[in-house]
Amino acid sequence: MAEAQTDTKHSTLYFDDGDIELSAEAADGSRQLFRVYRAQLRRVSPVFRALGGTAVVLMPDSSEDLAAPFESVYIPSSLVRRLKRTTQACTAIELAGLCRAATKYGVAVIVEYIVDQ
Repeated sequence: MAEAQTDTKHSTLYFDDGDIELSAEAADGSRQLFRVYRAQLRRVSPVFRALGGTAVVLMPDSSEDLAAPFESVYIPSSLVRRLKRTTQACTAIELAGLCRAATKYGVAVIVEYIVDQ
């Protein structure tokens, strides 16, 4: 009998007082939970603005793809740190992924900041 995967809380993007929980599949097949603040997501994203009163949202993206744009919204210094590492080839790929996810969810401020740098 296969052992059931358990949901894990994201280490930095799970706020006990958050009011919306987003669940995304992690690389190991488990679900990773992001508990964040709906108002902050709605402020920066028309996609999240359109979400109804759902308290738990199953996201179609991987947890790895969601972590970078969420970190940029909730921990702005993380974006600055990423940009300081742009001399590394892997960081360019990472930034491209971040731009794709930010574009998908309409978080224009992230894309604009990266392009301006």
